[in-house]
Amino acid sequence: SLALSLRKKLKIRVRQPLASVSIIAGAGVSLVLNNELLDLLKLELNVKSVNFVTQSSSFVEKKLFPNFRIIGKKHGALMKEIAAAVSSLNKEHVVQFEKTKKIKLSLSNSNIILSNDELIIKTTSVPGWSVVTSDDFTVALDTNINKELFKEGVAREFINRVQNIRKGLGFSVTDIIKITALCENEICDSIKENLNYIKKEVLSSDVVFVEKKPNKHEEVEINGTKVYIALNLKS
Repeated sequence: SLALSLRKKLKIRVRQPLASVSIIAGAGVSLVLNNELLDLLKLELNVKSVNFVTQSSSFVEKKLFPNFRIIGKKHGALMKEIAAAVSSLNKEHVVQFEKTKKIKLSLSNSNIILSNDELIIKTTSVPGWSVVTSDDFTVALDTNINKELFKEGVAREFINRVQNIRKGLGFSVTDIIKITALCENEICDSIKENLNYIKKEVLSSDVVFVEKKPNKHEEVEINGTKVYIALNLKS
C-alpha cells in the first residue's frame, strides 16, 4: 500500500505505531469502508486512526515554478521578469491555476497569461507529515511520534523478541512463562508502561527486571540497544 511504502521510505518500523493516516480520494473515486474493514486497515498500517478527507492542503504545500524550457522559447527576454513574478505567487494563485490551467501576470510594461505547459506545480510535505500520491489516492502519514507512541513501539518490539525466543526454546503457544530482563532505563520504562499488554500478548505471568544478566539469557536488540532476556516456564 502507499502508506506502507511511506513507512519503508522513512525507515519507520512497521511495529512502531503512528497517530493517524489521512486518505484523499481522487476525482470520481469512491471509497467507503465499514467498521470491520476500517479496523483491519488500522491494524495493517499500525495507526490509531484513519481519516478520509476531501483535500490535501493540510498536508502538502504547493508552489508554482516556471517551465523555463517552454517560457524561454515563447517569451525570450521576458523570462527573468516572469520568473520573478511567478516566485511571488501564493496559495490562492495555485488553486486558481489548478482550476483554470492558466494565470495572468502583471509585468513592468505589459500583462501576460501563462498556460498549463508554462508552469509547473511542485509539492512538499508539511513538517510532521509525509505524503505520497497515486493516480487515484493521496495518502498522508502523520510521522510525529510522541512519548506514548514511542513507548508502545518499544513494547511491540519487546513482544516480538520474546515470541522469537519462545519459539526457539520450543515452548508451546499455550505455555505460561516468566520473563526476566536486563535493559536500559528507556527500554525498561517503555516495557513497564505497557506491561499488561505485553503479558497478555506473550502469555506471561510476570516480568522481572534485574541489574545483572540473567542465567541462560538471549541477547537481543531493540532500537539499537541491547536487551538481555531469559524465559522460564511458570512452575
